[in-house]
Amino acid sequence: MKAELPKNEKERLTALKQLNILDTPLEERFERITRIVSRSLNVPIAAVSLIDESRQWFKSIQGLSASETPRDHLAFCARAILVLPEFPWRTLDVV
Repeated sequence: MKAELPKNEKERLTALKQLNILDTPLEERFERITRIVSRSLNVPIAAVSLIDESRQWFKSIQGLSASETPRDHLAFCARAILVLPEFPWRTLDVV
């Protein structure tokens, strides 16, 4: 099942690319965030993920060994960005 695209997809992708964060090395500040979230909320998986044209890329993830997943089919966050498409950089509480 192909994920629907947000109405502002072109602008969202432009903003994402301007961040120059995709495919960058792990950073302790993001690792710390996902560790704190996982422990505090007692959840098995916590991630900081970014959605580009074809994938969900994890800047940090606890509880999975994947560094990315295809945008289609598996990417829950590809659906979450449809909720508030005008805020592509905001973390959504989807629990």
